Amino acid sequence: LDRIKKTSAIFNRDKMDWMNAQYIKTASASDIADPLIDLLPEHGVDVDGLDREWLEKLIDIYRDRMKRLTDLPELGGFFFKDVCYDEKAVDKVLRKEGVAGLLSEAADRLAGLDTWTVESTEEALCGMCADNGIKLGALGQPIRVAVTGSKVSPGIFETLALLGKEKAV
Repeated sequence: LDRIKKTSAIFNRDKMDWMNAQYIKTASASDIADPLIDLLPEHGVDVDGLDREWLEKLIDIYRDRMKRLTDLPELGGFFFKDVCYDEKAVDKVLRKEGVAGLLSEAADRLAGLDTWTVESTEEALCGMCADNGIKLGALGQPIRVAVTGSKVSPGIFETLALLGKEKAV
């Protein structure tokens, strides 16, 4: 103990973030949900009536992207509030020729679904791609930007399922 000095002690935020990310990845969504519910109002999210099962699914699709619980309201803000569009993503993806027509057709197909699940949205959009002779990326990326405001999100089908039919369409 006589060799321990105060000057040797450092606080490493990167190491703390890494350790926290490891905890988030391994903890159950249920364990993460309680502190997250306490944290969300600080980020302008109304938690009254928030479905806990839905929140746990949201945690599951974002857990690999989160270093801190405060990352979720930022990464998945479009789930809780109006979409805030990244202008670069809009210019690069949504303003391409023919994209408006694809999005309109996708909205019509999705609106016609009787069940709203990951599987049903995937089946509908993959069927649309096959009918139009396009790859899923040519449709998935515009849908991602349209519903999330960004070119980056978890899987598009999981995102659509959690957004809900009304908001996604």
